[in-house]
Amino acid sequence: IATVNIAGGTITTDKYGVYNVGTVLMTGGTIISNEYGVFNNGDTMLMTGGTIISNDYGVYTIDGTVTISGGSICAERFDLVSDDDGSIVLTLDEGATEGVTFPHGLTVSNITLNEVLGEGTAYWIGDKQITVADDAVELIDGDVTVKAICDHSGNNTPFSDNGDGTHGCVCSVCDKTVSAEHSWLDAT
Repeated sequence: IATVNIAGGTITTDKYGVYNVGTVLMTGGTIISNEYGVFNNGDTMLMTGGTIISNDYGVYTIDGTVTISGGSICAERFDLVSDDDGSIVLTLDEGATEGVTFPHGLTVSNITLNEVLGEGTAYWIGDKQITVADDAVELIDGDVTVKAICDHSGNNTPFSDNGDGTHGCVCSVCDKTVSAEHSWLDAT
């Protein structure tokens, strides 16, 4: 069992770009494969950069742990697959505002989009944060990027009374309604 470091160059294969039973650390480079970009069989993969392009599966894990905080994954069939006791987490490096990108959308298998999304992160298409249903397995309406959850600092619509002791507006960055309890000053 070994550690594979991928920091540059290009790997082109018909079946497995990388078949690991050790640790894969991908910080750069490109993997182009007809079947599996990375096949993680019971071990660890950490991806902070680089590109995976596959005609079938981008990252496939069985009983392994995959953490992806950067780079790009583009697969024709499934971008991410987790079988058996495998786990995949899309996260951000400390202080980062943007993580991995999925050109042409994101499709997962044996997991849901929400199951792989790390704490404090959200899916974005362009400059809009996307909320997905609990059972959703694909986002195919554009280039998907994992970024920090919107802090609602955009130019918001004017606040209006919600009629329940709160007021709200729509965030121009993520299109979500932001509400807060009324605070009264001088009876206004």
